Amino acid sequence: MSDPRLPASETPPDPRRDFLAIDAAQRHDAAARRPLHLGGRAVGSVAAGALPVLRAHAPWLQEREDGVLSTALRDEALDAAFAVTHAALRERGLITDWRNETYAVVPA
Repeated sequence: MSDPRLPASETPPDPRRDFLAIDAAQRHDAAARRPLHLGGRAVGSVAAGALPVLRAHAPWLQEREDGVLSTALRDEALDAAFAVTHAALRERGLITDWRNETYAVVPA
């Protein structure tokens, strides 16, 4: 946040401004997102607007009647499915600014 007592050039940067995804998650709109469960655990959510693309490119991901997205795949099979899906979405320009990081989903 800017400090009105300081000139603009001396105002400390707002660290939240660079974390738009975190801001969006904190403003969580349940109608705009679907829960994502892997291995029977809630691990995040998916934008509802992305569902048509996921239906086309992630057939391994099922949408339950309650709106939760889940899969029976685990371990290496799940890793491989994500890799194929990510590659397809990147080829189509639907995933940008990704640095090929992998994220572990582990029991808490």
